[in-house]
Amino acid sequence: RLPVEHFIAGFICLALGGAGLVWIAPALAAGAFVSTRVVAVVHLFTLGFISMSILGALYQFLPVAVNTPIRSQRLAHLTFALFLLGIVVFLAGLLAAPPLLPLGGGLTALALTLFAGNFIATLARAKERSVTWWALAGAAFFLVVTLGLGFTLALNLRTGLLLGGRFETLLIHVHVALGGWALLVMVGVGHRLLPMFMLSHGATQLPSRIAVAGLAAGTVLLALPLGTPVRLAGFVLAAAGVVAAAHAGRVGLADGVLQATVAAMHDAGAKQITAWIGPHICGRCYEVPETMAAEVGQRVPGSRGTTDRGTPG
Repeated sequence: RLPVEHFIAGFICLALGGAGLVWIAPALAAGAFVSTRVVAVVHLFTLGFISMSILGALYQFLPVAVNTPIRSQRLAHLTFALFLLGIVVFLAGLLAAPPLLPLGGGLTALALTLFAGNFIATLARAKERSVTWWALAGAAFFLVVTLGLGFTLALNLRTGLLLGGRFETLLIHVHVALGGWALLVMVGVGHRLLPMFMLSHGATQLPSRIAVAGLAAGTVLLALPLGTPVRLAGFVLAAAGVVAAAHAGRVGLADGVLQATVAAMHDAGAKQITAWIGPHICGRCYEVPETMAAEVGQRVPGSRGTTDRGTPG
């Protein structure tokens, strides 16, 4: 029953999120990526579908993976009810009643904190400390960090406490949620399930250990306030090659963050590199002072742009 109720709620949120994509399409086309409507639909996917499904799957998977039953089934059911209620209230706060935002964020944070506590208590009773154990323990830690960042962002919508640091905090929130929570769960679960599905046992665990350590270390690096080329994102080493992520704004680009990332990948053994550029500011839309455009353009040829109004971008 416990996994099923999570999966049902998750698929409902997936359906609502799919409909929401149509609703927010004009905002996305206009580049309004942090509007309340967009944030609401994003959290329908990240909280309502992805995290809800992960929780349901872990309730089924964890006892088998660590040979230990869930510490408290009653707490798990309570966590589900609080989590679902928190998502509903949080979305209501974003879309219709802003005063509800702290309450929704608080309920969601409380629910996932209780889950993390139940989860960690279950892991603590396990006798074996396998790669899967370490991956899931790390995921639980980063889940708590993600909650703290998310609750802070929710408060910021009402109080403005982050001032100019809100976008920086948002980026850290996204990176910790994806790299530290979601991906570590995937690696931990995959390490246990893939040999079973492929009937292939006895292979070395070194790539999995490197992947877990790399994801954890890389997520920590992303969360640190480093404004130098050292702030290239965490790397993940696997048998198939090297993966890296880099965050470079105007200062980082001029200071060589991307060049340092490529050099680090080569040092780690990368031969061929394929790059993907994520969400970023459009040069045609974002005006900067002439002196700033000239300075960065001199240090990084080709970086200077022009807005639709003909001003430096």
